[in-house]
Amino acid sequence: MKRIVVKPDKRLLWLLSVPLGIAVVQSLLLMAPQTVDWAASLQALLGDVWLFVLVVAAVVIGVDYANAIKQPGLSFSRQSKDILSLHRWSPVTLTIRHNHSSPQHIIIRELVAPSLEVSEFNLDCHLKPALTTTLEYKVRPAQRGDAIIGGLEVLHHSAFKLWHAVWRDDTATTLKVYPDFEAINGYNLLATDNHISQFGIKRTQKRGEGMEFHQLREYQRGDTSRQIDWKATARKQKIISRDYQDERDQQIIVLLDNGRRMRSEDDGLGHLDHAVNAMSLLSHIALKQGDAVGLMSFGIDQRWLPCNKGSAHINTILNHVYDLQPGVHATDYSGAAQTLLKMQRKRSLVILITNTRDEDVDDLLPAIKLIGKNHLVLLANIREPILQKTLDEPVTNIDEVYRYCGTIDYLNRRQQVRRQLTDAGVFVVDAHPQNLAIEVCNGYLEIKRSGYL
Repeated sequence: MKRIVVKPDKRLLWLLSVPLGIAVVQSLLLMAPQTVDWAASLQALLGDVWLFVLVVAAVVIGVDYANAIKQPGLSFSRQSKDILSLHRWSPVTLTIRHNHSSPQHIIIRELVAPSLEVSEFNLDCHLKPALTTTLEYKVRPAQRGDAIIGGLEVLHHSAFKLWHAVWRDDTATTLKVYPDFEAINGYNLLATDNHISQFGIKRTQKRGEGMEFHQLREYQRGDTSRQIDWKATARKQKIISRDYQDERDQQIIVLLDNGRRMRSEDDGLGHLDHAVNAMSLLSHIALKQGDAVGLMSFGIDQRWLPCNKGSAHINTILNHVYDLQPGVHATDYSGAAQTLLKMQRKRSLVILITNTRDEDVDDLLPAIKLIGKNHLVLLANIREPILQKTLDEPVTNIDEVYRYCGTIDYLNRRQQVRRQLTDAGVFVVDAHPQNLAIEVCNGYLEIKRSGYL
């Protein structure tokens, strides 16, 4: 441990007040008339007492200071979850080992990163002889990525408590902060047939298209005639239906924008956080469906993760993007499209999650059309809730009239871009941040069931 500072405590001030008080009394006696014999005798006695007290106090203060600067003989270890969830409290256990033969009182302060909220800033600890002490507190991360507890500071009193020293231990712990997957996993997905109209397309499912055989079972009310297996029915002498499931072994690529547009915040989360949440839930569902999932981020930080299958792949995906942060530069959609076509040649469903403005259209449309030559594209566009809030507010002055008309014009242009994309065969989801995960997953499931991929 490294000593930071040594400071006097209140007891030292009280101890120094004793010789100071004697000196004050001596000064008062000097003002007494010289004819008073007892005053002179008392003055002489106080002089001897003052010298004795001063020497004793100096010795005690010196010995106690030497004790204060001595290593306190403490060692620390910290236990916590390796992975924390964003905006969720998580316990941290601090274990203190020591060699003190008498009880000690210390105060511990953990040196946490600014992105970590701590339930208790100062931890009071009473150390008992020959015992290991454990303390527990909670942290709540406010940002994805690596959150570091850089060590701790210990306030340790000297033996006579005349001094206190602050020591620093550099035992650091790095915590990984993931998206709050527990929360988004609780979403109730409603991917029903009639939702396909939200994408601006007409569903035309042909016999057997988009489905593959799963098993034979007895006929149930609601089964269509095409599901009946007539050979099995004749053999079993009862109606047997074929059970189908969505096609498996398809490839899904999530194209994740981390440009400056994703720096906006809603509900305490940045748009990139909402996008990562949507990507996480989508990957979880797609992997459970038997599909392979890959990932490419673009913008300030370009990362590529090839497609892979299996439920364990979700850990690889989360490890790949948990520390992804939005940049300050504009997004290059065309560059991202060209890179994707080089990386992914097999036909896939490419889900582009972004936040666009009307000035992005000149770059966005050619990029999506380029991707659409080889892949099926689903654009998940984040819509700011402030737009609807502006429309709902009453208009009472000229500034609010301009704001209202500007919002209407912006939404009309946004709708025009959407029509251009759907006409080009692109599926479009336009969702508020808090609904993004649901809409993206429903879009994936409906495209999969419709047989377009």
